[in-house]
Amino acid sequence: MDRKGGGFWHFFEETVKLVAICGGIVVILLMLVTVFIVIMRYIVRQPQAWAFDISLFLEVGLIFLGGPYILLHDGHIRIDTVLLRLSERTRLVMDIVAMIVILLFSILLTWSGVKEALENWGGISNSTAMLPTFPSYVAIPVGAFLMCMVCVYKIGTYVLLLKENGRRA
Repeated sequence: MDRKGGGFWHFFEETVKLVAICGGIVVILLMLVTVFIVIMRYIVRQPQAWAFDISLFLEVGLIFLGGPYILLHDGHIRIDTVLLRLSERTRLVMDIVAMIVILLFSILLTWSGVKEALENWGGISNSTAMLPTFPSYVAIPVGAFLMCMVCVYKIGTYVLLLKENGRRA
């Protein structure tokens, strides 16, 4: 994304990129844990109690830490065969509506995620591993808040493009 407006949006894009890098590290950790689980269960024949919990917690982190970056760089799935038949103005309006829907959902997810994270701050998993649950609960509102910010950013970008198209017409 290339947007004039300076420091805040550049800082924001760099923050989203940093969080996505953390999501990438989570992918590597998830892969290593999965390999470890398979080796311990099927080769050594000693399954580890904590392994399943860790893999679930890492999956939550992966989803919520990678989502804002994917949305920022239009990496989500689109139905191009339909969109290519529409005018640029109609596509921009559809993108604005989609971002508003995602924004509303992300606001709700941020709000409920913060509440859940605070309620589970000192919590531990119910398995025999008794791992802390707060890291996965914190990843949800952090990722959802960044999704909100990406939506605001993209709505602004689409509105500016819509205005530019209106001037050219």
